[in-house]
Amino acid sequence: MPASFQEILNSPTAIFTVGAHGSKSSEFIVHAEAIAQLSQPLHALIDGLLPGKSEIWPDVSKTTFERLAQFAYTGDYTVPVPGLLPIQHVSADELEAGQNEPSPDTLNGTNVVDKPSFDGDLDVREAVPVEEDSWGNMGWGARTTKKKSKKATREPEPKPELEPVTLPDFPSLSFLIAPHNNHHDTCEPGEHFDPSRYYSDIFLCHAELWTLADTYEIAALKALALFKLHKSLCVFKVSGRNGSEVITLVRYAYSKEGLGQDRPDDPEEGLRGLVARYMAANAFVLSRHVGFMLLLSEGGQFVRDFVRLVVQGRY
Repeated sequence: MPASFQEILNSPTAIFTVGAHGSKSSEFIVHAEAIAQLSQPLHALIDGLLPGKSEIWPDVSKTTFERLAQFAYTGDYTVPVPGLLPIQHVSADELEAGQNEPSPDTLNGTNVVDKPSFDGDLDVREAVPVEEDSWGNMGWGARTTKKKSKKATREPEPKPELEPVTLPDFPSLSFLIAPHNNHHDTCEPGEHFDPSRYYSDIFLCHAELWTLADTYEIAALKALALFKLHKSLCVFKVSGRNGSEVITLVRYAYSKEGLGQDRPDDPEEGLRGLVARYMAANAFVLSRHVGFMLLLSEGGQFVRDFVRLVVQGRY
């Protein structure tokens, strides 16, 4: 059973130093119970931590630990926003297509000027001079005749009858409330793909968090990270131009850092299973990417998992 908020708030603090040693490392102070409640291995780690001493995780990045701490306190974590691609990443074909597209003001390369069109004969009427008043010849204004108007009397309108106001029943009263989670909108993966942005940081965010959760047996975080990674991959539209973004994910998942716990080779399990199935499902598109063909030529566990899934059609 997870710890209550009061237990977390009243627990002592624990110090974690993450990232590379030296100036690039980051130190975090968190409530010990917030981390200990996540899993039995972390509970044992916190119990064995001496007061004032720091637990050092050199292989965990600053942003990954921040998301771990956010999950420990709230049960969710923020998804990064995809970065904007430099303009040189736009292919020459796309630029040429945009330049050659005729604009609304040109026709076959010739400027078009709108000319007014007339239907039928132009109706030209001669201006008729206005008769001047005799006073006008002397430079005075026109004569005006004042007429006395009679004020109309209106009878007062009858006052509307008051209707009885029915108050709502007490159970049906409604009140405006603030969101339960102020960061909820930042935790959901995006639902629309933008080709002008890169998504590799988003993929690695979920993958690195899954690896940390797998190492310390945080089952709920493992499931959440895989869920968000799967949703992000489904939105991503892979092509020959952006294939390097998922290739980066493959290289991380099949590296020593992305292994998590040691387990028998299983193409269906965990981070590697999800990544291998995605690559198998998009094999045709990826085959046009030079980097992917180079990845296959390197051999290794990924190639074995990939070939097995493609041959068996399990993706």
